[in-house]
Amino acid sequence: MAKFVDKYFDNLEQIQNQLLDKVSKILPRLEGLSTEQKLQTIRALNFMDEMKSLGLSNAIDNLYKDFNKEITSALQTATQLGAGVSTVNLQAIETMRLLEIDSLVKGYEQYASDLKKELTRAVITGEPAKDLATRLKAEYGAEKMLTGPQKRVVVGDAFARLSNATTAEAFANLPEQKFTYVGPNDDVTRDICKEVLQSAKNDAGYTAEEINALGSVDFATRGGWNCRHDWIPV
Repeated sequence: MAKFVDKYFDNLEQIQNQLLDKVSKILPRLEGLSTEQKLQTIRALNFMDEMKSLGLSNAIDNLYKDFNKEITSALQTATQLGAGVSTVNLQAIETMRLLEIDSLVKGYEQYASDLKKELTRAVITGEPAKDLATRLKAEYGAEKMLTGPQKRVVVGDAFARLSNATTAEAFANLPEQKFTYVGPNDDVTRDICKEVLQSAKNDAGYTAEEINALGSVDFATRGGWNCRHDWIPV
């Protein structure tokens, strides 16, 4: 996983913890209210806005900027090697990047909605504030939901695919450019990746057309889900 993705998740975990700490402080105050008052109070809560106030917008901006550095590096390399990066290519790269960020934002919105629904249900059923605070932290805190192990893999893999797709798009106007397949070759490396890594052809490199002809190891997905390899220009 790229370092900038790890940094993003570290920031997101802090936001989750701070948000649940605030919720924990609210819960005891709700216990003395009537059901109608409790519902009115919960309806007024906006966890998405609260996460933004805790630094979510900055976390997204930093993720965007850090990934932009990778894109800039790919474009500079393409230019140095003689690829004419067209406006269309740049638009395609920007569209892919914005779609990925949009997908993350939808995840935050779902998290905020789910947390509010769970809080509403628990308060109405009379779950004790102390028990509820502990449970919410266990279910919605750090390493859960937004920052759980599976989510980390999904986001890390998505940006790895996007990085490789960006490289392909940057060199789209230079069909003769060759690329080599790089990354670890160990006990957990997929057979299809081992074949390409160990191929004599890989030393000289493959053109984009030859990579597509491989079938099993393409530019964006490489060897498949959570692949640790990349195509880089020779």
